[in-house]
Amino acid sequence: MIAKFDSTSRGGNGSGLKHYLENGTKDDRDEKDKRVALYGDIDILQSCIKLGHDKGYKETYRNIVVSFDENYVKNNDLKDIAYKYISQYAKGYESDEVVAYAEVHIPKILYKTKINQSTGESEKIRRKPHIHISFAMYSPKLNKQLMLNSNDKRIYDINLLTRKVELDYRFKQVVLKAIAKDITQVKSASKKLNYRKNIKANIDKYIIDNIKFIESFEMLKKRLVNVFDVEIVRESTTKAKTKSITILYQNKKIRLKGNIFHSSTFNDAKKQLMNTDKNYIEDDYPLSEQKRLKKINRDLEQFNIVKNEYIKLHNKYAREKVKERFIEPKEVPVTAKTKNYLSYQAKIYKSVYGAS
Repeated sequence: MIAKFDSTSRGGNGSGLKHYLENGTKDDRDEKDKRVALYGDIDILQSCIKLGHDKGYKETYRNIVVSFDENYVKNNDLKDIAYKYISQYAKGYESDEVVAYAEVHIPKILYKTKINQSTGESEKIRRKPHIHISFAMYSPKLNKQLMLNSNDKRIYDINLLTRKVELDYRFKQVVLKAIAKDITQVKSASKKLNYRKNIKANIDKYIIDNIKFIESFEMLKKRLVNVFDVEIVRESTTKAKTKSITILYQNKKIRLKGNIFHSSTFNDAKKQLMNTDKNYIEDDYPLSEQKRLKKINRDLEQFNIVKNEYIKLHNKYAREKVKERFIEPKEVPVTAKTKNYLSYQAKIYKSVYGAS
């Protein structure tokens, strides 16, 4: 499994997000995928995004994409997994304070053809099911913007959750990337960021595919220079906490981070990449699944204690104001639309704004 965030903040009124989920980039969604709603209501989500946009928010929503290596995942498992990610990302908030939506795309077209930029050859790639999760940054109940922290700070707990879900559901863990944190990013629409991510992804794939033939860090550097036509302009020191090299590619400097990119850590990183049949958490040594799960649960619990207290303090005044103006959701008539799976948000929205 891989959980990926947007690499840039998302603004606007939500119409583009809704169109993408329903139609795809080439209006071929129905041809390519079967869409199954897992959580919330897409129209409620867009309405809340628009409210944030009307209030002048620069960031109006956020996305997470959860991808699987498995070709098939049970529908009930998909619902549970979507809820786990929503609950963790919005930790500290009550369920009726956050408007989120999740749907899974189950491939109808099972394969796509892609050109490998390293070799120039075409590859046939199996398309896998994946969950799209979106959060409106405006909370109708609290009448304020959510405090979810930046995605670079949320990598920690979301990656822990991903490892936990893999163990709980016996999913296959995707081989750890050579380049640190690349797996947590969704491709940006920016051409500038796209070409950087493309070269990083190509280098990353090349290292994983050829690591057993690369005998030393010096050989790795020579391979990168010859294969990708780059110049290595800087290397991190031995004492540096984050090992890295900086390459010059098309007159742009790009930093590649990871233990594979330093002579002092190359051998250990190579062993880790070659042990594809074992699971790792960051730099930990392999543990039994039971011990690993205990460690993950402990780390998540410690993170969530701090997060819960932070959100509680930040929203104390807003929650007091809610008591003065808010009609309890249970008093709202339940329509056919609000009977959908976990559609409590629809009731909240209707009770506040009088319409769904």
